[in-house]
Amino acid sequence: MLSLCGMSLSTQSTDSSAADRSPRIAPPAAHFSADAYDRYAAPQRFAASALLDAITDLSPATILEPGCGTGLFTRMLLDRFAGASVLAFDISPAAITAARERIPDPRATFDVADAATFSGGHHDLVTANALFQWLPDPTSTVAQYARMVRPGGALAFSAFGPRTYTELADAMAHVFGASVSVASASFADEARWETAMHAAFEGGNVQEHSYSVEFPSLKELLLSIRHTGNYRRAVSPSVWTPSRFTQVERFYQASCGSITATYQVFVCVGYVR
Repeated sequence: MLSLCGMSLSTQSTDSSAADRSPRIAPPAAHFSADAYDRYAAPQRFAASALLDAITDLSPATILEPGCGTGLFTRMLLDRFAGASVLAFDISPAAITAARERIPDPRATFDVADAATFSGGHHDLVTANALFQWLPDPTSTVAQYARMVRPGGALAFSAFGPRTYTELADAMAHVFGASVSVASASFADEARWETAMHAAFEGGNVQEHSYSVEFPSLKELLLSIRHTGNYRRAVSPSVWTPSRFTQVERFYQASCGSITATYQVFVCVGYVR
């Protein structure tokens, strides 16, 4: 496990009132900020680095990247595979606008599209970072994108696993009971990804990685979820009151010693012979 103890992903608020410390977090679609995404995207960078390390043996000419966001992984792909062109897309128009502005590289094309329904073209490498855990079913998702891989190419992706945010899940369960849960608990586990990869490929490979990030406060952790993921699905804003927020934060710190979040990542690679 890689531990980044004491890592500060943003500046703490200096107001100590419980009402101010409770998260007032709006739905992400209406308030997307590319700068905020990049500020809180340490877990996505960890996943992207592990994914890139798993495909160093490839020399693709064409790359398809679903769920590219602001282009964090796109830039890494362009740097690693200098001779490749990348077709990258995301469901968020704001993210695509940011990616186009940040990566004015003629080798990269950015479009708005839905990864759940996308179908088109064949590519030497189809790769997605920290996306597939949000799509409905591992087996159908892997099959969908495996069909877009040319012979001799590969499908490679990272996905967060069900032990992601396990500390937050425990603290919320203590305060809210079984009626409230963290969405990551329903993410596919290693066995489901292995089943999906073996159904689509001969010898598809799944590797598990685990990272730990310490946040200065519970609010910062929730802001990181809000800015880098699907906040309404991950942690419902409607459950939070100042009192409950304080209870969760106190239990979290008492049980863990700090506001530390675990990120479980699966890196999956399959080759089309």
